[in-house]
Amino acid sequence: ASPTKAWIVERRDQEEWKPYYEYAFNKRPGEELYLLAKDPDQVHNLAADPGENEDLALSLPAKAKELYGDLQSWQRETGAALVTKANPKFDPNAAPKRGRDQRGKGGEGKNRKGRKS
Repeated sequence: ASPTKAWIVERRDQEEWKPYYEYAFNKRPGEELYLLAKDPDQVHNLAADPGENEDLALSLPAKAKELYGDLQSWQRETGAALVTKANPKFDPNAAPKRGRDQRGKGGEGKNRKGRKS
């Protein structure tokens, strides 16, 4: 693990550092929305904020339609991948898989092509 990751993991139960551990290692929410001008580090998720409960798409349908069109254009232009249905293999209760840096002593393991690394 990186020194920063190890440092956060060691302090995961301390109240001061717990939010950082949760932000770094918990599962991400299904929907995220950030105001990048005020929150460039994407820490305050407006989609999960109960204070942000006014659906502007209902009160400004023309603007919502315009923005959705802009999004679709951008997706076509960039070839952005879209999630169109739930992954049937996804288990929200599954334990996280071990990452590349946690393959065992000495960091030996096999890469994607089955070769020793």
